[in-house]
Amino acid sequence: MPGGQSDKASLRRAMRELRARIDPDDAAHWSARLVERLASLDDLAHAQTVCAYLAGAGEPDLDPLLETLIAQGRTVCVPIVHWQSGQMEAGVLDSLEAARIRRHGIREAPEHARRLAPDELDMVIVPGLAFDASGNRLGRGGGFYDRFLSRMRPQTPVVGVCFECQVVHSVPTDRHDRPVDRVVTDRRVLDRS
Repeated sequence: MPGGQSDKASLRRAMRELRARIDPDDAAHWSARLVERLASLDDLAHAQTVCAYLAGAGEPDLDPLLETLIAQGRTVCVPIVHWQSGQMEAGVLDSLEAARIRRHGIREAPEHARRLAPDELDMVIVPGLAFDASGNRLGRGGGFYDRFLSRMRPQTPVVGVCFECQVVHSVPTDRHDRPVDRVVTDRRVLDRS
């Protein structure tokens, strides 16, 4: 559904406010349930190389899942953000302890981490401020994930994760926005309709 930047900005404000009101104990409980659902996906079972994210304030915490994947010998990547160029890379993370906090308090792979190209990934897990049942995603507004996802193989599954309260009726979209294939919340898995 086409929507202007003002529609996105308005929804972004509302979702940031909602996320700021989430009780940390609820977020921890919801994250654990979300990780259980995510871990049961066939996409993840078949993926040897997974790109995910390291949670910031108010985001679902995937750390336990990432630790499990690393322990299983799978390749786990997380973003390395290049703020000036508006690009992001997938940096291999050998342990969660190796992550570094950079700009805006975002945990990233260390600068020296080995990089993987988007077309080398078997699965990508992305956060969002909001998602809808059609897989449309509302990000923070920088377009980093949209640019990154546009360079992936078309068949690579992209899974959005959020708390159930962040699923909305409709996310305004633009031509360059890339929907996710499914959305996993603490309550359900939504395949793109």
